[in-house]
Amino acid sequence: MNNTLKRLLCLSVIVLPPGVNAQSYSVEAKVEYETWSSGLGGQATAPLGGLGLGYYKDNYFLGAGFVLGDYKIKGTSDNLSRADLDLVAGYQLDKEWSTFVGYRFNQMEFDDNDNSFKENTHGIGGGVMLAQSLNKNWVGFATFALSVLTTTVEYKDGTQDDDGKGVSLNAEGGAIYRINTNFDLAFRVKYQTSRLDYESTNWPHSYLRLGASLGYGF
Repeated sequence: MNNTLKRLLCLSVIVLPPGVNAQSYSVEAKVEYETWSSGLGGQATAPLGGLGLGYYKDNYFLGAGFVLGDYKIKGTSDNLSRADLDLVAGYQLDKEWSTFVGYRFNQMEFDDNDNSFKENTHGIGGGVMLAQSLNKNWVGFATFALSVLTTTVEYKDGTQDDDGKGVSLNAEGGAIYRINTNFDLAFRVKYQTSRLDYESTNWPHSYLRLGASLGYGF
């Protein structure tokens, strides 16, 4: 497996598998454009930005990444801020397949002037990834993951709703271009759908992201 595959860290509980070298590190800067939709009727779009770090030793890998963004909910004066943090650990099974487990934390802060609140969601998950070299410069990849989530809603006055529970499904695909020995450029599309159930209601929502990232390995 070439150095391209062992260096690139994706920022959403997705890590590309390491190569056969004994040890290496990676850092990545990422930009994305997201369309977010709520099953309760809200919709928003926004640019996002983030960073990621990766550590690889033999067939094992560790990763950490975050992404931030601010939205304007369509048809309203409401604002939405989002922050995601992902921690992952995984193992490369062979030249094409890898598996991973991870921890995810997400905070979504809604500001509708009269009733501002934060939704804090966290959970554990896992998944698999397939990576295939297309030629000496290009690599295609696809990743699938499932997370089990718990969420708490906290209002501006400090009160909280009952904890909600749910699941999240993620699918991501794209291609990586190897610029030179140290740098890679990646293009990806990601879809995530989640459902969080509370005592009084349920809240399905989803997002679609288009992104690009520049990775450096050493």
